[in-house]
Amino acid sequence: VAEERSRAMEARIADLTEQLATSSLKASQKGVEMEDAKHLLVSEIELERRRAETADQRNAQTLVRMRILEKCLEDAEATNKKLTELHNEEIAKSKRELVELESKRRKDKESSDAARRTVEAAMKAYS
Repeated sequence: VAEERSRAMEARIADLTEQLATSSLKASQKGVEMEDAKHLLVSEIELERRRAETADQRNAQTLVRMRILEKCLEDAEATNKKLTELHNEEIAKSKRELVELESKRRKDKESSDAARRTVEAAMKAYS
């Protein structure tokens, strides 16, 4: 966009320069003061240059803002990745704990069943 504007401004400057040459020729032919025509066209050229510089400054500011936003996006993506990793670690830890608790529950049930069978066998033996 900046290059396109720059080219457009250069074309406008070239056009104004051509107008200056044409106006100078006409001014000398008509007896008009050449300095007045030249001053007017130089002023227009300067105005166009200032407009181009202003547009370039806006483009530079936009580019800086875009880079800042890109950095923010990169930071957000990195944070999201880290949070996802932590979440996955927590899920894995919870699954391990669940497996351990399930194993402990089975062992406790087996012990309880064995104790019940022992008590039942002892009661049968005494009766």
